Amino acid sequence: MVRVSLRKFLVMVLIVLLVMILALGYLYYVLSRPPGLETYRTSELQPLFSIYGKSSKAEDLLKRPNDVAFDEAGNIYVTDSENGRVFVFDGGGRFLRQIGKKGKGKGGLQVPMGIAVAKDGTTFITDKALNKIAIFDKKGVPKKDLLLPHPMKPFVIGNRLYVTTSEAIKVYSLAGRELTRFGRKGKARGEFVYPFGIAVDNDGRIYVADLVNLRVQAVKSDGEVIWVKGEPPKEIMGKDRTFGLPAGLALGQDGYLYLVDSFYHQITLLAKDGKIIGSVGREGSREGEFSYPAGIASRGDGVFAVADKYNDRVQVLRITIKEKIKKIKR
Repeated sequence: MVRVSLRKFLVMVLIVLLVMILALGYLYYVLSRPPGLETYRTSELQPLFSIYGKSSKAEDLLKRPNDVAFDEAGNIYVTDSENGRVFVFDGGGRFLRQIGKKGKGKGGLQVPMGIAVAKDGTTFITDKALNKIAIFDKKGVPKKDLLLPHPMKPFVIGNRLYVTTSEAIKVYSLAGRELTRFGRKGKARGEFVYPFGIAVDNDGRIYVADLVNLRVQAVKSDGEVIWVKGEPPKEIMGKDRTFGLPAGLALGQDGYLYLVDSFYHQITLLAKDGKIIGSVGREGSREGEFSYPAGIASRGDGVFAVADKYNDRVQVLRITIKEKIKKIKR
């Protein structure tokens, strides 16, 4: 009788301890959430199709595509980084043409990184190996090489070309004349270390994926900081990091920021005030999964193209925010 009672007592104690642990875990989860955080249900990524190259031949396949862009007609431009070229596909993934080829002369490419397409079809391609922006006309004919150190990602809005470099943001006319620049290398607010993704909204707010500083910054056209999400961790693999590695950045038609998080193999959604809404995607090689994705572009109707870098492909998919869930208050 004594043994049975003792056993029952120990079981009860274990149950109580388990309940307490679960309760404390839930309490920690609730209290650790940012105040006033709004969460959303998002659909799983809806893969539409993937692009692996212009044909199945080895020499025609993509190798480490780093960035993507849409033109006004919905065609898809891909920087085929290790092959030193850009492929253009139509909205259904059919190959149209190639822009640039391996070389060092006018229009030559070595390691094309970022790409942007103006409304008139002018294409801007950053090449980190050649320290330049290669400018091509709508037919893919080289127009001009704009030299600058460590160009990362171009972005076109209106008649302005924004370019992230290793430590600053530069602004040009579409003809290639430098208009202004802001930022410098560092970890303080308004400073950058190898920023990559950039997007500018119609109100002139500039959103930058500050890659090495593991954060996203929103600034005004003069560089004044509006908000910062994330901060440089004390240790590069520290658990205090908000993002794994923020890379490509796109503005959706819905007004949300779509951030490619390369190390977390996902796309993180942020509101335009910096609040994290949620994330979609996971590591893998199946449709809707990613392996160190790099660039992202919005077509404007909920359809996105993602440079799925280490899967050597571009995925075209749909992301939608379906339903707002009850606001959580602290």
